[in-house]
Amino acid sequence: MYGWNKNVSKSVYLGIIKYSPILLMVKMTKEEISAKNRIWREANPNYQKDYIINHENWAAKKAAYNKKYYDSEGGNRVAMIGQWKLKGLVHNNYDALYNIYINTTECMICSKEFKSRRDRCMDHDHQTNLYRQILCQACNIHDRWQTINIL
Repeated sequence: MYGWNKNVSKSVYLGIIKYSPILLMVKMTKEEISAKNRIWREANPNYQKDYIINHENWAAKKAAYNKKYYDSEGGNRVAMIGQWKLKGLVHNNYDALYNIYINTTECMICSKEFKSRRDRCMDHDHQTNLYRQILCQACNIHDRWQTINIL
């Protein structure tokens, strides 16, 4: 069985080399690892530069994809339901709740018409986290739902 030598402070576990039927662990000092890495960097001088360029290209492609996806109806649905769950909203059918949310055109308390999707607020009980209704921002902020006995 292989064990670590506690007296060797500059030793680092490098990996496992497989020989049949046993496994051997190889230990190298930090200086040996530095020398090995230096040799590799000299043999691959453009690796870091290429990695940075490819990573920037990847990040730009991912950002463009995410923007396109979340601007779509399906991506918007996924993002919105994810936000509801993150905020603690509990419901047994989030897809049906999303359809109610999207198709609601006016506040369920004051009947103010919604001009955009950002005007709607998903009201829920903060103790039970259950859905109550869809409100305008003013009704949600002022808790006007409490003055009307709809529950």
